[in-house]
Formats: sequence, C-alpha cells, structure tokens
Amino acid sequence: MENRSTTLDPDTAKVPGRKNLISPLINSAAKRLFSDESGATLVEYLLMVLLIAIAALIGVGTFGNGVGNKMDNSANRIGTALN
Repeated sequence: MENRSTTLDPDTAKVPGRKNLISPLINSAAKRLFSDESGATLVEYLLMVLLIAIAALIGVGTFGNGVGNKMDNSANRIGTALN
C-alpha cells in the first residue's frame, strides 16, 4: 500500500484539489482600497475647513476685544451726543 500524506499548498484551500477563493478576493479588495484616491479629496477639504475655523477663532479672539471696545466707545459717544 502506498502512503499518501496530505500537504497543504498555499494556493489551495484546506481541502486538496480546491482553489482558494478568499485570498484573491482579499488581494483584489486591498488593491482597490489602496489605489482609490477619491477619499483623499474629502480629507483635504476637511483639513482646509478645520484650518479656516482655527484661523477664524484665533482672529476673533485676538481682534474681538479690540473691536468690541471700539464699538462700545462709539455707542457711548453717540449716546452722549444725542442727550
């Protein structure tokens, strides 16, 4: 009698004679995921919006008090001029 040992080939599934269908699907999905750059534009737009929001907050914090004081001063002068 002949001794047949079952060896697993990386290109076949756990059952000898069957092709592994999962590995090519994973490879195909990974290639599509890493080659698709359409999501990069979304990330870039979000970064731009974030930077604009930070700049606006810094600007309001820096110039806001000075502008508010000028407006209060102008309102007070107008109020005393009308009395």
